[in-house]
Amino acid sequence: MRNRSGEEARIELIRERVARLVPAIPVEIVQGIGDDTAVVRLGDQLILFTVDMLVEGVHFRLDWTDAYRLGWKALAVNLSDIGAMGGQPVLALLSLAMPERMGANLSPPSPLSASREGGVASSGSPSPFTERGSGGEVNSENLTPPAPLSASREGGEPSAPSPFTERGSGGEVNSENLSPLSPLSASREGGEASSGSPSPFTERGSGGEVNQETPSPTLPLNAGGGSALLPSPEASGEGLGVRATETPTQKETENELAWLHAFANGLHDCASAYQTVIVGGDTNRSDKIVIDVMVMGLLEGEPVLRSGAQVGDWILVTGTLGGSRAGLMRLMRGETNDEQALTAHLMPIPRVREGQLLRQVGVHAMMDISDGLAEDLPRLLRASGVGAVVFPHRIPVHLSAQRYAHQASEDPAQFALQGGEDYELLVCADPETAQKLLLQLPTETGTLLTWIGVIEPGDALWLEDEGGTRTPLTLRGWSHF
Repeated sequence: MRNRSGEEARIELIRERVARLVPAIPVEIVQGIGDDTAVVRLGDQLILFTVDMLVEGVHFRLDWTDAYRLGWKALAVNLSDIGAMGGQPVLALLSLAMPERMGANLSPPSPLSASREGGVASSGSPSPFTERGSGGEVNSENLTPPAPLSASREGGEPSAPSPFTERGSGGEVNSENLSPLSPLSASREGGEASSGSPSPFTERGSGGEVNQETPSPTLPLNAGGGSALLPSPEASGEGLGVRATETPTQKETENELAWLHAFANGLHDCASAYQTVIVGGDTNRSDKIVIDVMVMGLLEGEPVLRSGAQVGDWILVTGTLGGSRAGLMRLMRGETNDEQALTAHLMPIPRVREGQLLRQVGVHAMMDISDGLAEDLPRLLRASGVGAVVFPHRIPVHLSAQRYAHQASEDPAQFALQGGEDYELLVCADPETAQKLLLQLPTETGTLLTWIGVIEPGDALWLEDEGGTRTPLTLRGWSHF
């Protein structure tokens, strides 16, 4: 199987360094770094923790999304992780960093975000509560907001860029511009700090500002995944164009407050739909918008980890794939007439209820598809120590992805394989359970479930066409590095 991505290598470095830390009170760490969520057992209760970050210019652009849908998505991508463990989200924390004069660059709110008052959408606005059928059609007329599988609770890159890198104008790690290790880090052996070293937490100048080089605002575009590194407006000469010391005008303040109001409405509606409470967070100043959300969930019974796949299991996926990538590609082309594609990319639906049902029925392994099937399936296989064969002709391709792929003369299945940010569930279950679920899940949740492959011994990952010919899967999904 292919090597780990640069992102995974960075995560592994951190995991190795912190692996031997001991908590102050007796808790059992059931699952640490390396799955959709951390899982901690405290007494008789299993607690789930997940965190995700959205960075302007990396995960979104303000000229591509309205504040309402950004607020929704910021929480939804975390709820997807809880769903992938079969859990119930309960509490969330929000940290939000914004430019000081952000209102100078904001357009008036779109009709969608401006009309949201108390979470009620205006007539004609796309509903966030959508279910996709086999063709990827949006049918929201008869749907109610998603709810937990049981009211009594019986029974989720794109991760953010590593804080340990500086990016050049091309977005690649540029080691030539990195400073040598400080005395603090260079002298750390076994976690001991050198005498007189500055605090490892913050190094501030006399004005209290963080003193570090400002990364270039221009980042490369990676159209393969859904969470593309996006070129910012500043890169083309359109930018903030204002000094941080200038006082915002009344109009700028009004623009910023209107944006925040719409953002909070989107966050509220997503939290309300999944019975999650925002209990705190932090705000700060930055040269770009950074949104960091942490969600805590609860679980009755055992979690479904990505490490449980067994030889002979069927590989299943919920919903349809490639819709988010189609939305991204449309935005890159300046095309905004495919609302289904844009909704798939800007306002994903976390499969929380579906994950709860799948766990209760007894699937062996599960994870959400955030970086594309071509990127996430290898992660599940490595964690489980198995190989697999995937049947591309069985992949359920979103209708918008089919349309885009045909227009671009691309193979729809390969287009969908590489698409990130679909936030569907990737599932492994024994054939008997899988066949039961193929009927039960759509009946009870309205969400499509499709068989796309089989777990095999070894570590190879194959694509097998309808004629039985196999080729190695060499396509890649999204990676931040």
